[in-house]
Amino acid sequence: ARYTGQEICLSFNEDRLAIFDATDKQNVKTLSVTPYDLSSYCHQGWFNDAQTHLLMNDELDEMTFTSQLEGGRTRTLIWDVSDLEKPIHSGDFNHPEKAVDHNLYIVDNIGYLSNYRAGLKVLSVTDIAKPDGVTQIGKFDCSPELGEPTNGDAPQFGGTWSNYPYFKSGVIALSNIEHGLFLLKLNSDAAKP
Repeated sequence: ARYTGQEICLSFNEDRLAIFDATDKQNVKTLSVTPYDLSSYCHQGWFNDAQTHLLMNDELDEMTFTSQLEGGRTRTLIWDVSDLEKPIHSGDFNHPEKAVDHNLYIVDNIGYLSNYRAGLKVLSVTDIAKPDGVTQIGKFDCSPELGEPTNGDAPQFGGTWSNYPYFKSGVIALSNIEHGLFLLKLNSDAAKP
């Protein structure tokens, strides 16, 4: 509530989450700079609808910390940003697949995550403030021929790089390195809380 009406900038700059008040472009103020464990390349994140929490991707942690992340299982970081000056890495959503994560977006408390070789992952973040409050409600593997790493190999690139879940029709555009563009729609039953 303290920063309601202010222009807030989140910076995912390699090994930390930085938050700025950018309301005055001539006098941008640093609100917080927060490192986190197993950081490798903090890439991108997105607020939930209430703007109290966010999901964040570290693009290279699965490759750098393969053994600590159970063979390279995808980790999506959960942050409590209800106090922008003291954000808290409140947990992780650990995906069953071993894949590199890249771009994610949240619309109507549903997260759309492009996780390279694991494809599009769809998460409900309606209960993000609760322990185990983030749940998977859908997925689409757009490059099943790539499979998961074997013999202890780290996850690799390939598959989906990004998605666009903002069409009024509910269509989700999913980019794919090997196969081009997929147009998808989430089953309406999956999106119900």
